[in-house]
Amino acid sequence: MKYVKTFENFINEKYGTVDEGNEFVAIGSKGNAIKVAIKEVEKFQRLKANKDKEPEFEQLSLNKIMLSKVLGREKLGKEHEDAWKRLKAKFDLSESVADDWGSDGKVLETTVSEGNTVTFTIDDGDLDDKFLSDKSLSRNLDYKEDRGDTYYVLPKRDFDRFQDWADSSGYDTDEIIDVIEESLNEAATFDVNVQEPFNKKDEQKAQNKFKIEAQPITMVDADGEISEDTTDVTVVFSNGDSANYTWEQNFGNSSTMIISPKGSSDIDITRHVDNYLGSTGTIIGDIGLIYKDWKQGKIKA
Repeated sequence: MKYVKTFENFINEKYGTVDEGNEFVAIGSKGNAIKVAIKEVEKFQRLKANKDKEPEFEQLSLNKIMLSKVLGREKLGKEHEDAWKRLKAKFDLSESVADDWGSDGKVLETTVSEGNTVTFTIDDGDLDDKFLSDKSLSRNLDYKEDRGDTYYVLPKRDFDRFQDWADSSGYDTDEIIDVIEESLNEAATFDVNVQEPFNKKDEQKAQNKFKIEAQPITMVDADGEISEDTTDVTVVFSNGDSANYTWEQNFGNSSTMIISPKGSSDIDITRHVDNYLGSTGTIIGDIGLIYKDWKQGKIKA
C-alpha cells in the first residue's frame, strides 16, 4: 500500500506546532473507535495478498479522516466524504467530538483530564530521532530505568497524539512502538525460533506477562520452534512444572500437549488443546492459559 509521506510537513506548514498553541483535541471513545478502524483498514491493505489489488480506501482520505474526525484539526473536505461514509458503514462508527465545529471554523474546545502514563519503546531510529527532536511531541517526556533498560514515559494524552501523528506519517506503529503494558518478568529466558507469520516479540511478551495470581507462578524458560509447518515448544514454570506443545501440519494438523509436574508423572491434556488455541493470540500465551486452567483444576486429563 502506498503511503502519503508528506503528512508531517502538511500539519506543520498549515497549523504550526503544538508549542504555538495549536494542540490536538483529546481523543474520546468515539474518536478512538475511528482510529482503530483506520488502522484495521491500513493493516488489511498492507497484506501481501492484497498488494496488487486496488485499495478500498485511499491513504490520503484516511489521513484526512484522522485529521478531521479524530484529531479535530480541520473540516473534512467534500472529496473525502464518500470515504468517510463508507468507513462509517463498514465499522458502524459514530461521529466524534471533532464534528462540533464553531462558526470560526475551529473545533470547539474540549477539556479532559490528563489520565495515566504510557511506558513504551520506539524500535525505529528515524521515528525515534523525530520524536526526541520535536518538542511538540516530547515536551512531557519522562524516562523509566528497569534492570539496565531505559523506557520512555508519556502522559496518555501525549502518547495518543504521538501515535496518531506517527500513524498518519506512514509509520507502522504496531511494529515499531512497543507499549510496556505491565511489569515484565525479565529474568525469563526465551530461545524459541519463531517464524512468520508468527511474531517473536508477541510470543516473548506473552511469556514475560504470564503469572498465576493466586499462587504466583511465572514462566522461567521457553525453548523450541514455532512456524507454519511445525511447532514444538517446551515451557518451564517457576514451580518446576513444564509443558510441551507440539503440532505437525504433515500429520493431519495433529497436536499434543503434555504437562510434566515436578516430581510427578506426565499428564496428557491434548483433548483440551483445540478449545484454547487462538484464545490469547500467541502460542506461548495459549500454553500458559491451558496450564493455568489445569493447575486451578478447571480441566483434567
